[in-house]
Amino acid sequence: MTNSCASIDAVVEETASGGRLGPDMAAHLDGCAACQARLALARRIDRVLADWPVAVPPPHFAAQVASRVRQDAWRHEV
Repeated sequence: MTNSCASIDAVVEETASGGRLGPDMAAHLDGCAACQARLALARRIDRVLADWPVAVPPPHFAAQVASRVRQDAWRHEV
């Protein structure tokens, strides 16, 4: 891994999400198969996560959790 590869590695997730590379990094990426592969993988992961369904908590979930936390806190104070 070169210093340029390390620089790409540091911003690969941001770049996969649509961020821009500077000209030096873009030039390195054009010629480095390893960095191209890392960026391609990061882009695939980004697409999968974007399509992942968001779980909807059941009704009153937050209130139930807050109630349990208060009960546990009260038990520890006694």
